[in-house]
Amino acid sequence: MDYYTIGLLVTILGIVISLMYRLGKIEERLGRIEDDLRKLTIVIYNVGIQIIKYLGLRKI
Repeated sequence: MDYYTIGLLVTILGIVISLMYRLGKIEERLGRIEDDLRKLTIVIYNVGIQIIKYLGLRKI
């Protein structure tokens, strides 16, 4: 696996977590951890995008 694939998987994971959060499946179980989860989701998503951008620029 190269870094591009890893970045893509991380981004997909972030999207899946955010979708599950919006559907309320995680929200019901966690309670107080909601805000931390939301922040973590944003961080994961942004890191994935940055990895893809960085590697996309390197490949050119």
